[in-house]
Amino acid sequence: MRGKAERLRREMQADLGTTLEESNRHATRAYELAFWEDLESHFYARMDRESMERFIEIRGLENLDFALAKGKGAILCTGHIRGLFTFIIALSFMGYKVNVIRRTPRGVQGPVGRWFNRRMTLIDSGRCNYLWMQENNLGVAVQAGNALRRQELVIVLIDARFGSEALEVQLLQHLLPLPTGHIVLAQACGAPLINFFVHSSEAGLPRIARLDEPYYPPNDVAASVQHCASTLERNIRESPADWMWYPERELWSMPVRTTSQPAVKQLTQARNCG
Repeated sequence: MRGKAERLRREMQADLGTTLEESNRHATRAYELAFWEDLESHFYARMDRESMERFIEIRGLENLDFALAKGKGAILCTGHIRGLFTFIIALSFMGYKVNVIRRTPRGVQGPVGRWFNRRMTLIDSGRCNYLWMQENNLGVAVQAGNALRRQELVIVLIDARFGSEALEVQLLQHLLPLPTGHIVLAQACGAPLINFFVHSSEAGLPRIARLDEPYYPPNDVAASVQHCASTLERNIRESPADWMWYPERELWSMPVRTTSQPAVKQLTQARNCG
């Protein structure tokens, strides 16, 4: 644990350009929020709309409703953030149908770890529908396209450091291969992208979720991926402890494969959205 915490502190200090004292404070706060999120997950099954207001406040719902009024659904983009599942529960209570694109678990956890993961990530909760990524992402793209056509929300985590459809863009002073699927899906279906982030308050609760204005990506896929990455970076710099840094996810040794343009175009086979 001490070595992991030290890697996290060093990464924060290097990427944010902070002092040793500041990075120590951010790292400590990150572990405090991680502990709170574990505790918070025990309340998921007992939350209702009234109690939800004590856990999270969502700002920018007018941006989401404006986007949905266009009749194309909406793709909500963020990173691996704390408070994501509380945000999903809140949207569900408000009547939004939520789909989440997620990579199939790697199967490295034991039975207890798998049970805890399913509890924390709302699998089988009825609050959201998971679209599981496989080796061939065309299937999940068609499922997501159909959800958008039904005026539903599709949540995409854009900060994975591995994937079969990725382009290198800047994030926190690094050139990283980040996924392109959300951009290609938005272009294919005419759906807007809405970047969002969940910030913790000084007291911990309520969390503050902020939805940005709709963004319709141009034809330049790389520029659009960079736009979303830059928005995520701005939020990370504002609230470093609310993002799950790569050392926390232990993905340093995960293989990364950038994609060629023909591979990116494979997803456009879903252009008719099902």
